[in-house]
Amino acid sequence: MVTKKPRAPRKTPQWPPPNDLRGNKWAHARQWYSQTNGSQAAFEDYYKSMTPNERRVLPRFSC
Repeated sequence: MVTKKPRAPRKTPQWPPPNDLRGNKWAHARQWYSQTNGSQAAFEDYYKSMTPNERRVLPRFSC
């Protein structure tokens, strides 16, 4: 039996995302928030405007 790798949640329980919320998207959201102090809706719009390749090459943050 193969165990599945745990997946980062698609939604955050609070804004900005807490440090214990894993996933590159949320690590990037924390960095983005620290620079812009923007809202969650603004981040989601920004993130959706990125191409899949741009998301893929985001720096990997340690969680």
